[in-house]
Amino acid sequence: MLWVVVLVLAACGEGGSSVAPNPDDTSPSVGFTPPGTSESTQTGGGGDGDTAVFGLRTCDDLVMIAAAPDMYRDHPIYVGNEMPVEEVAAWAATQPAFEELWIDRERNGWITVAFSSEADARQTDIDQLFPEAGVVAVAVDYTMDQLLALQQRVMSELPAGEWRMSSGVQPQHGVVTVGIGVLSDERLATVAQRFGDDPICVEGADPASIIAEGPQPEGGDGWRLLVDVVGGPPYRTGIAASQAEFDQLLGDLSLDHEQPLVDFDTEVVIWFGAVFSGSCPNIRLDDVVVVSDQSLVYANIVAPGPPPAACTADANGRTYLIAVERSRLPEAPFHIQLGVRDPPRGAPEERTVVAVDLRAPGTPLRPGDTGPDPALPGPPELDFLEPGFPITYSFNLHCGIRELGMFNGYYWHTEGATDTDNSIPPEWASNPDDTIDVELVLMEGPDPTITATYQDHSVVYYPSATLFGCD
Repeated sequence: MLWVVVLVLAACGEGGSSVAPNPDDTSPSVGFTPPGTSESTQTGGGGDGDTAVFGLRTCDDLVMIAAAPDMYRDHPIYVGNEMPVEEVAAWAATQPAFEELWIDRERNGWITVAFSSEADARQTDIDQLFPEAGVVAVAVDYTMDQLLALQQRVMSELPAGEWRMSSGVQPQHGVVTVGIGVLSDERLATVAQRFGDDPICVEGADPASIIAEGPQPEGGDGWRLLVDVVGGPPYRTGIAASQAEFDQLLGDLSLDHEQPLVDFDTEVVIWFGAVFSGSCPNIRLDDVVVVSDQSLVYANIVAPGPPPAACTADANGRTYLIAVERSRLPEAPFHIQLGVRDPPRGAPEERTVVAVDLRAPGTPLRPGDTGPDPALPGPPELDFLEPGFPITYSFNLHCGIRELGMFNGYYWHTEGATDTDNSIPPEWASNPDDTIDVELVLMEGPDPTITATYQDHSVVYYPSATLFGCD
């Protein structure tokens, strides 16, 4: 993405007056609309940027600034990063009142160039300089300097550290984002009083969703905590039903921890390999939940306290070893996982299936009694193709060949896909299974294509915003 997004966790500066729209631009407003004066704490509206709390816009429903619909043609369609960004940016930087540019993926990947004045004149220039490219000029109500100055005011006038604030400049929406941690009435009222007439939006957590901070529980209904240490593989679970199995589990985890005592006649040990961000390590196991009618045992792992401004995407492991009473276990087969939801795609090892009834005193596990769930989906499906690089794709033919799937934000269809003819080529139909491994190659251009090849027979696909599905 080419717009400037500035993340500021702390800032100092002088207070200032509210940001006023650029007086030199007489174009219709397409950016931020100053919020109303309602003090209601209710959220309302159905989108299009009209949701408000305390008269402040929330950041959930921002609408990207765009030109009038008739300014966009059906072509070109940009499916990768082939749009002439460098050329347009070099030209725009020499123009008066240029503010920023960005790529609009919702409108065929066209380039949007924002000007704080004379946008109509710049559109005339664009039509002459880039007649075949997808480029539009838009008028914005606020300059980048104004938005950046407003952001500095936000961070200096509000208690940034106390609120765990974050702030960003989003020229594509014409606002400064104000993350205030928790959307409490007190914080919202403070923001509204100081910045209610400025181009901002607020974001944060619902106060009702905040989990109280406190110590790690040592046990609960039918379970007790044995080990809680940082380390070990994330997205994992396991079980031991005998001392030998427990010794093996401790050895596999390489834990530098005194071995706890377990009565394997009445208990089993369940391992939860939890996951946390290195910048947001504050997690806690509050309960071990058994849902007998779903044959499920899972950990209720929470992140207490106000939410942080941001967390890095690294996955770190935290090991919880729990002694669970055998009488609490579901009937076999049952499965163990980190939460009530299914494991994420690409982490099937999180779920451990137990095929034997362990409720009887002292029942051990035998080889093959536990393992992963083969029914879980594998890694995330392919959804982005790098232009010009062939890649293998498992293509299911149960709906025929007219629709390939969604790639790079578009549905891809054969030419004439609206016709009823959806026959499979003989070279492809010779495969006895419904799924074949085709080679895909994406080619950019004003009319991009994906060529799918199997057994030396190729079918060409074209982008569309429509999903036809099966007849």
